[in-house]
Amino acid sequence: MENQSNPRTQKAKVIDNFSTKSGEHHSSFSKKNRHALDKFQHRSLPNHSIESVFKKSKSIKDTIREKTPWIFIEKQKEDLFKVSNFTEFTDYILNLEDFSRYDSCQILIHKKGNPYFLSFSHLAKQLHGNVLFDLKSFNQIFNSVKKSKTKIFNQTSLESPHLESVGHFMAKEIEFKNFNVLFFLSMNSFIPNTKEDIEEFGVIIDFLSPYIQLLCEDISQKEHYKISKHLFHYFPFGLEITNNDKIVFKNQFFDQFNKDECQKYSYSELAPFTVHIYIPSKFGTASEVHHFQRVALLGELLNTLQHELSNPLFGIKLASDLLKLDAPDEDTASLLEDVCKSAERSQGIITTFSSLYHDNDNIRSVNLAKLIEEAITLTKSESKQIRKITNNQIGDDVYVDINASYLTQIIFNLIINSAQAIKLSREDYRNDQITITIEKSDDTHVLLAISDTGPGIKGESLEKIFTPFFTTKSTGTGLGLSICQSLANKMNTQINFKNNDHGPGVTFTLMLPWTKHEHKTHSPN
Repeated sequence: MENQSNPRTQKAKVIDNFSTKSGEHHSSFSKKNRHALDKFQHRSLPNHSIESVFKKSKSIKDTIREKTPWIFIEKQKEDLFKVSNFTEFTDYILNLEDFSRYDSCQILIHKKGNPYFLSFSHLAKQLHGNVLFDLKSFNQIFNSVKKSKTKIFNQTSLESPHLESVGHFMAKEIEFKNFNVLFFLSMNSFIPNTKEDIEEFGVIIDFLSPYIQLLCEDISQKEHYKISKHLFHYFPFGLEITNNDKIVFKNQFFDQFNKDECQKYSYSELAPFTVHIYIPSKFGTASEVHHFQRVALLGELLNTLQHELSNPLFGIKLASDLLKLDAPDEDTASLLEDVCKSAERSQGIITTFSSLYHDNDNIRSVNLAKLIEEAITLTKSESKQIRKITNNQIGDDVYVDINASYLTQIIFNLIINSAQAIKLSREDYRNDQITITIEKSDDTHVLLAISDTGPGIKGESLEKIFTPFFTTKSTGTGLGLSICQSLANKMNTQINFKNNDHGPGVTFTLMLPWTKHEHKTHSPN
């Protein structure tokens, strides 16, 4: 006869019981729950089972070995499967028999690559959580919890305006592939938690981690769904989505166009759904539609790039922050601080790329000379051996009201383009140079000019230089200058250019609003 106390048998029983009752649950997570628990069932049992966790602590083995895991699952599994968001999940935790003495439960979630994190608690009844943009605060809390051996804190040892716990509380960090999660549990008491409390807390959170990951992924899916629906709804032509010829979605412009005067394009890559786009003939032919496809593909590429690069950048910053806390001397600490700032700057550039088609009002006064200096630093690998000269005709105290991230990207791209043009035009470029000039245009504007000694711009390039996907380079994407002009337009200005009158090369110019304040403390970042 099969041993009913065996952990694998117990988990199989839970899944079997849930499978027979799945029709009773209306939560959209039921199938995912079964999949997550099925994965959990087949984890390597002596290393990851609840049994192995209990063996680590003889002090609580006898008191909670039988009590916590299997009674908890059998009696409250149905309530768990009804939980569909983190706010409900925090309520669920506090309603567990073993946690009935606790008064506060809070979960902080950061999706790697996002510039914000989410806070959920039983106190904040907003199902989607509070959006918090102080990511530095999250990283500090995460680092502190990760380094802690006891996982027991108070308001003095872990101080943050984002934490709702009062007095002593327990905390645990969870690292998933795409998310970092912080879990807090408190009795809102000034009596410290015991070692048994924290071990019991760790057992339950470890056991529930597959479900926590499931809820994290659902947040991401809902975010993608919201963005997709927004894009479909505001697509500038008629758009409908069908499923087996039944219309399931129409955007706001669908009924505004006469379908007999439109070209219809259908895409079935989203099977079983088919997307139909109706474009009036006066707006162009299939080539324009293919252009939209390429732009859409670019958007997907940028999102993928953000996701793939944000994770290692976050890891670099996190590791640097941790190492900086134990730096043996000031030089090492300063070096690690530079690594952190570079990772943040890189993350900012990636975010800028991914938000090119969104409004951004992040305009502030920044020191133009310092911003140019930092942009030049970013171009060193591509423009080495070519002299870069800054000709500041106004002075170092020049401040402009702009989006610093946008302007940095423009300067970066223009310098890179100049360096590449020079290198492609000749083998020996030791005498070439790129000059960045700052000069007063009028009482309200500063003129920024970037000139080079390259081959200049000739032929059809004069008319198409800012056209997306137009390039004269064999390996170019044709997007650099197009993106720069797009960013300039977002700052209510534009990039102009002309070939140099005296000597080879080309000069790009950009007009920027001048802030007339002499003593500023803002940095470009």
